[in-house]
Amino acid sequence: MDRDLKALLDTAVRVEPSLRIDAAAVLADGRRRLRRRRLFTVGGVALSVIAVAVSAVFMATRHADRIAAQSPRERQLSATFLLADHLPNGMTASGPNRFVRTENAYELHAELTDQLGTATLDIGVTLPRPWTAGCEQYHRVFWCGVFLLPDGSRLVAYQSEDPPGMFEFLVVRQVGDHIVSVRLSTRGTDGRPTRPKPPLTIHQLIGIASSPALSQ
Repeated sequence: MDRDLKALLDTAVRVEPSLRIDAAAVLADGRRRLRRRRLFTVGGVALSVIAVAVSAVFMATRHADRIAAQSPRERQLSATFLLADHLPNGMTASGPNRFVRTENAYELHAELTDQLGTATLDIGVTLPRPWTAGCEQYHRVFWCGVFLLPDGSRLVAYQSEDPPGMFEFLVVRQVGDHIVSVRLSTRGTDGRPTRPKPPLTIHQLIGIASSPALSQ
């Protein structure tokens, strides 16, 4: 193609009056311009890719910060209440092991595991709301009791085994104007029991609910 173009230019120069056109220089200049356009295009694509990558990293970093960020109350609860201190030997807790803010509470969720199986443990510190300590609101329970603790707070504890072989413990404690709740369940996501007996007793759950770290 270059040869055809050069021949055409040479013919035009011979037929027409001299325009002082250098065919070789025209072709060389055309090649340089083509290389610059290709380089600019490739460079532009590379810059666009880099910009998208940097933007993605920045957004991911912001997203990670948003997930990791905790309020002062969340950090206080996570630092002062250590679930491992309330578990018997041989039992482990999996999960974030820190409190997170939900719509109306600070919550900690964990899965307790030992050689007999697993159980779900939920701990919540509810924001101020009215509550009446009593067993009347809990139905179909195996056992329920109301206690007045030495610090003046009231506590309701109930144990349910419905259906048989499926255990659920709930301890609710009123501390000032907020509520501390501790729930233990051996019901699996498929509706079947995850272990033959609960990993913690109702008295151990009362001990968790009575932790001074949850009362501050």
